Amino acid sequence: MRVFWISLVIICIFIIFSIYYTYILEKSSGNIVTSIEDIEKKIDKNDWDGVQKDLDILRNKWEGMIKPWSSFIEHEELDNIQVSILKVDEYISMNNEVLTRSELSVLKYLVRHIYLKEKLELGNIF
Repeated sequence: MRVFWISLVIICIFIIFSIYYTYILEKSSGNIVTSIEDIEKKIDKNDWDGVQKDLDILRNKWEGMIKPWSSFIEHEELDNIQVSILKVDEYISMNNEVLTRSELSVLKYLVRHIYLKEKLELGNIF
């Protein structure tokens, strides 16, 4: 009977940690997506200086999140996001609206994909 209670406590701790992890991941990925959408709005206004400033903000947010995320998320996905941010930076420096928009869409997908892949669901467990 003692083994049952210990197992039950361990499972409860795992579920609580998973819920907390999912909440933090959703919040931080939402912040990144919001920054991407801010950049898209500035592109609509053709404000390339503002776009560069928002990209710097996005990069700072990303650098602050990459260390905690790297403990739980595959490094290949984090590298893909980093590469995408570098591409966006180059496209913005050339003031290329089409390439910047397309790469921002890719970046938004990659960030959302991490959250959807990592959140606790029965489909992700089995």
